[in-house]
Amino acid sequence: MKRTQWKIHGENLVDENRHIRLSTVDVELPDGVKFTQYVARMPRCARRVAPACW
Repeated sequence: MKRTQWKIHGENLVDENRHIRLSTVDVELPDGVKFTQYVARMPRCARRVAPACW
């Protein structure tokens, strides 16, 4: 499988606290397709906790 590189054109913070940082990122694929992707970032220690069902 060939790896592709996404180009990041910008990032907007949606919400942040000590447990998670939620943002939207404007990206472009190698074939020219552009879209907005939600990104959730968590501290490494928080990733080991099972997510709650909503």
